[in-house]
Amino acid sequence: MAITLQDKPTGEEIDIPIVGPAIRPAHERGESATKLRQKVLETLCGSAIPLSAYDILSQIQGEKRIAPTQVYRALDSLQEAGAIYKLASRPAFVLRASAPDTGRSVVFMVCRECDRVQESAVSSSVQHLQVTAAKAGFRASNPIVEIVGECADCGSEGRTI
Repeated sequence: MAITLQDKPTGEEIDIPIVGPAIRPAHERGESATKLRQKVLETLCGSAIPLSAYDILSQIQGEKRIAPTQVYRALDSLQEAGAIYKLASRPAFVLRASAPDTGRSVVFMVCRECDRVQESAVSSSVQHLQVTAAKAGFRASNPIVEIVGECADCGSEGRTI
């Protein structure tokens, strides 16, 4: 199951294959694959920047009244399924570029100028963090690193950090 959406920054149509896998785990937990979860995913996919729960609510609010708690429940379910990520640096969510797995660590690079987020796989630095955590008796399950700074586009505009 996938959806085709128009990417806001580029205007081109893109297929989002993660919708099916994001909805399937909810179904396996006995939850229904709701239209609200799909609307939340579509909204995040169509945004060039991370969105807060209230940003999402204002974009999907239509004739039918939707309570903020419904959006938060959908976000929780999608986050649990690994389809989205809640940024630590701000109260906002982004669509995951790849499905999480236990053998792969991820870094999210958040631009403080344009608010765009890039996701990338990392290896050795996170392995060092996992070793440090293990020495302290802590077992990391899905290590994610978040870096706030300037993206290449904003950095090339002559700004200084």
